[in-house]
Amino acid sequence: MTAPEIDPRDRVNILVVDDRSAKLIAMEALLADLGENVVCVSSGADALRQLLERDFAVVLLDVNMPEMDGFETATLIRRRPRLRHIPIIFMTAGSDETHALQGYSLGAVESILTPVVPEVLRTKVKVFVELFRMTDQLKRQTDQRVALAEERAARATAEAARRRAAFLADAGKKMAQSLDLESTLTTILGLVVPEVADRAVLRLQAAGEDIVSALPQGGDGELAVAPALAEAMERAVRSLTAQVAVETSGLEEGMTGLACPLLARGAPVGVLGVIFEASRPALDPNAIMLIEDLCGRAAIAVENCLSIGRSRIATCERTSSSPCWRTSSATPSASSAPRSASWRLWAGVTSPARRRAAP
Repeated sequence: MTAPEIDPRDRVNILVVDDRSAKLIAMEALLADLGENVVCVSSGADALRQLLERDFAVVLLDVNMPEMDGFETATLIRRRPRLRHIPIIFMTAGSDETHALQGYSLGAVESILTPVVPEVLRTKVKVFVELFRMTDQLKRQTDQRVALAEERAARATAEAARRRAAFLADAGKKMAQSLDLESTLTTILGLVVPEVADRAVLRLQAAGEDIVSALPQGGDGELAVAPALAEAMERAVRSLTAQVAVETSGLEEGMTGLACPLLARGAPVGVLGVIFEASRPALDPNAIMLIEDLCGRAAIAVENCLSIGRSRIATCERTSSSPCWRTSSATPSASSAPRSASWRLWAGVTSPARRRAAP
């Protein structure tokens, strides 16, 4: 019975190894009904070359061959990691059980006596052909799923990068709209909450004075920070790098936060602390990078406000005989003020610093 026509691209390779050409011709004709690609070679060396060049569903290997017999050939096949699990069917004219046991010890799946019964051999070979085809199909489906997942991940990464760039560009424009320090701080916090985090605290130090703004404001009008975030803000100022905070006790237990310094010309002009509620995705490198970039732009905006303030005070002092009041927008920048090793921050209690809660 002739098998249905198979697309040549989907045909499975079957390898027949025998030193007798007449036997090879007979085997090729016998297996032709399967509709697969039957490859015939006359030696173990030729079989190894074929196996290294392409994949085969099964190997029909004659035991009694000169120079390199079937057992030697099987031994060399099994030494190749890629070929370690390929099915081998030994064909032998003798019924010696010792030969059969030797074949099985080398990983043979079957040992068939010759002359073979055509229908029996075709049935056995067909089983391995179908198994190979199903395995290959599963592998291709897996590869396709992996490729699709990688493509989706690449698209998601590109889209996240696009959104991140758009967000930062918009943030830069908004922070540049005003040179008033209080308005700028409100803008910075408004960019962070709720787009990036659920709560945010921004602390500056200028001429020895702490300026603290928060969003949202506490119910009692006071500003408080969980101990873990306060410590992270201290570390961020000292190390000049972002620091992750995880609260392990108290009312804020399980809270995840991040503290990021605002650096202008390499010196800290402030520090931003943010808190993420459990409903948000886990803090990942992309989120940290976004906050760091935002802090970089915020530092420039804050430093511009402070520079304008210093300039106005200097002008006032040169031209006026009356006192020049130092408003928030005229506070000297931290880069020109004495700086201690670390800033005194608060932990679960209100700060003694001048407080602002963003509207």
